[in-house]
Amino acid sequence: MVRRLAALLAALGMTLLLSAPAFAVEIGQDLPINSGDAEHQGSETECAEADVEAGQVLWHFIINQSTTDDQTLTVFFQNAGPMTEGPSQVSPDNETAGHWTLHYEFITGSPDTLQSAVSSGDGNLRLSHICDGGPPPEIPEAPASVLLILTAGLAGLAFLGLRNRRSSSVV
Repeated sequence: MVRRLAALLAALGMTLLLSAPAFAVEIGQDLPINSGDAEHQGSETECAEADVEAGQVLWHFIINQSTTDDQTLTVFFQNAGPMTEGPSQVSPDNETAGHWTLHYEFITGSPDTLQSAVSSGDGNLRLSHICDGGPPPEIPEAPASVLLILTAGLAGLAFLGLRNRRSSSVV
């Protein structure tokens, strides 16, 4: 009896092991994809509502023909590492009744490279477009002469404070 139960559990385990890849969808595009790749840049219309600051990059993914509306998407970036999100927008799939189109948005803090992407469900996964927030703002550096004057002034004030402190303690 125990042997039969063990054989049944082993068979069930093998079935789940073989069917597990069917419950995940990998991106259907050649990888890696760099944030500067011209073919993936979003149009002005697509990026008009993107909430990205200078120096950031928004990555917009779509899963269409999904039978569920709540699957997660995990993406792996070269610099930012792994990120997992639920859909930011869900709508009925216009092409297939009873299916959904899921939209996902990820923001990296700087230009990056997409290494892989995999969803927790089914459908067709692809990178729709990338919206670049532009170069980060430049912070002007103070000229060296200004820094030297400030340093000399602070050193002078420290010297005067120390001198006053010594002369008041002698009396």
